[in-house]
Amino acid sequence: MNDEFDLRLRNELRALADAVPTSPTVRPIATAAGYSAAHAGSQPLERVRIRRGSPIGLSAAALALIVAIIAGAALFGGLLNGRPGASAMPTASPGNSTSTALAGLTTIQPEVVASLGTDDLIGAVLGPPTDGAAYVLDKTVGTVYRISLDTGAKLPVVEVGHAPINGGSIVGNPRLLATGGSDVLVLDDFNSLWRWRPADKTGRGSLIKVNIPDNTSWGNGARAIGTFVVNPVLGQYNVYVVVPSANQILKYQTALDGSSYPKETRANYLSVGQDLNSVDDMYIDGKIYLVDGGNIVQYELGQAGHGWSVDVPADTKDGLLRPLAPKYTRLTADNSAQGQGTFYAYDGPSRRVVAFKKSDGTIVGQYIVPPTMNWFSALTGMSVVPGVGTASPTLYWTEGSNLMRAYFGPQGQAPTASSSPSVNPSSSQSGPIKSNVPTAGPSATPK
Repeated sequence: MNDEFDLRLRNELRALADAVPTSPTVRPIATAAGYSAAHAGSQPLERVRIRRGSPIGLSAAALALIVAIIAGAALFGGLLNGRPGASAMPTASPGNSTSTALAGLTTIQPEVVASLGTDDLIGAVLGPPTDGAAYVLDKTVGTVYRISLDTGAKLPVVEVGHAPINGGSIVGNPRLLATGGSDVLVLDDFNSLWRWRPADKTGRGSLIKVNIPDNTSWGNGARAIGTFVVNPVLGQYNVYVVVPSANQILKYQTALDGSSYPKETRANYLSVGQDLNSVDDMYIDGKIYLVDGGNIVQYELGQAGHGWSVDVPADTKDGLLRPLAPKYTRLTADNSAQGQGTFYAYDGPSRRVVAFKKSDGTIVGQYIVPPTMNWFSALTGMSVVPGVGTASPTLYWTEGSNLMRAYFGPQGQAPTASSSPSVNPSSSQSGPIKSNVPTAGPSATPK
């Protein structure tokens, strides 16, 4: 409780104590109305000795007053914290208004879009705007499912052991997801790249193998795959693959007719090769961002950018609610244009999503789930849909066997306008890792 109320309570109790006689006093034990010596007959009234400080010395009225004061204190304290009967003392709970205000925390309310029983989902991307669906990678059965964002209905579109409509080799176990133009891309454990192109909102579409002749040189440990749209009208895009065995991000340019990615177009993106075994994610918007060893590093023209870094969240820097240094593993954004919009990064140890400006890394918010929920413990893929008008953005993510959704509005409130994806904002790609790829070409192509 606050200091003023505490002082008032002490004064009231002291006044009650002062009202009790300090010298031995003799009083009748019964003083009820209508009682007289006649009622007692020849028996003298029983007497009792009362001393200062004895509980017996407090009258029923005094006791009632003390009970009322104590009850009032409990109620007053509860009102201070927004619920009846709660303590007015601050706590370390994420719901504490002072601590959360300092940390810029917003508690979001997760909801399940679709559940796949006990299967293990290891990635998710959003399809093109006309599709209205998410695509999740189910490691347990080696299948990529299309899930309607409206109904949660799921439909398998890429399955291990199946052959595409144009024949040829069969699909291996899917490992990584990406998007490019109007396509959903799937990289399997044979290093074959498959393109699923939705036909409409019913889940129909076509699957073909993308021709990349030298994909066998990638080894078996590609860590991320991403795209960059170079011709939005034709839906053509370059492909980028993080290949630890080559210490490089390999860039492939599309053929003029968009039918393949010839070996002759392959180029090393990084100016100097480096260890990429700890890369967990990649985002491309004209620059390339790697989530590497828990940190986010910006690259421009093949070199690590100088002067750009992600700020340390306030509650970590000040040792408040979440003192552990962030360890990021997933990255997405609400705007595919270079340097515009907001990044959202998943920090597993602190079970939070941190929002920061793409332009300079300044923290603009943090999002957590209610402390009674276990979500944000093992997020494996995520995408953010920007709000329409004044509506808040919407986060979609995979965790366990579920495709989840939550709104980034105040205290997780639903947006005031439709949150159905009207654009495809940098859907995150997932697998053992996932990467994040815009579908609208920014002003500059990564060199």
